[in-house]
Amino acid sequence: METPEGHEANIGDIISFKLNGVDAKGKVVTSSCQRCIMVDLSVMDNLEDTGFEHTHTVVGPGKYKVLHSSK
Repeated sequence: METPEGHEANIGDIISFKLNGVDAKGKVVTSSCQRCIMVDLSVMDNLEDTGFEHTHTVVGPGKYKVLHSSK
């Protein structure tokens, strides 16, 4: 599920990744230092069923796949 080298997520992109071993997806809300991104998990239809304690998380570089680009 790694993102190809040179392709980083942009604000507004929908990405998929693993969070605590569970398949997750979210909308990129900001990028930060060292290519990590802040993700809003509220786009998940089953967010309440996942047991995730927060609606936002940080995902590191190479740990996600872009599902839908905002560009």
